[in-house]
Amino acid sequence: MDDLNPPRQKPKLVGGGVRSAQKRSPEGSGAKADTDYPGCDVLRGNSTMEVLEKVFEGDRLGLRERGRELLKSRAFLIDPERLFPCTAARVAHAAMDYRGTPPLADWLEGCILAAIRDVLRQDLQDELDHVPAQDPCDPNQKHLAGLLGMELPLARRALVIFHHFPTATRRTFQAIGFEGKSLKRCVDQGLGTIDHVRAQVAYVMGMLSTLGQYDLPCPDDPDDEVEGLS
Repeated sequence: MDDLNPPRQKPKLVGGGVRSAQKRSPEGSGAKADTDYPGCDVLRGNSTMEVLEKVFEGDRLGLRERGRELLKSRAFLIDPERLFPCTAARVAHAAMDYRGTPPLADWLEGCILAAIRDVLRQDLQDELDHVPAQDPCDPNQKHLAGLLGMELPLARRALVIFHHFPTATRRTFQAIGFEGKSLKRCVDQGLGTIDHVRAQVAYVMGMLSTLGQYDLPCPDDPDDEVEGLS
């Protein structure tokens, strides 16, 4: 399989990911917080593994729902159940230095976004290394394969390409291709004029169906979220 050809530029892998995040020993691991703060009953511990066990137990921090909402709002097509253990690892690792600032919701959002990047980078690296998809039953891959009329093994490559589109492009295609919204409803929700929405959908369909070989430009400018993956 040839190297990926995602839109605009081929992203670079930035190392680490969830696998290394689980192994690192953060500085200050033995430090104790002087005062209570929201979530401290879960986030305090003598080791990353101790915190990780508490984070997993009953999902007391609501990471699954927080992750699901963030994936939808940022239009990342990742299975929330796949994201959860990656997020838990990030939270447990970062908890050693967390003392209640920034506020818990903001801090957890940062951990979830870091976990999303871990997942996306891992998929990218697996594609570049020609590693078969570990979960051929991923609902997003199955839906995309059916939508594009492609074989399921190619759907992960299409998703890798999709996740390097600008956020606005991803949101529009998610609304139409995955949520079944009409062009008019997308316009009503502020996703652009009807011509712009059509151009976004045509671009995504062209890029994904040709696995990156579509030669028309993206109708949206790159954004920081996409740049953050490179």
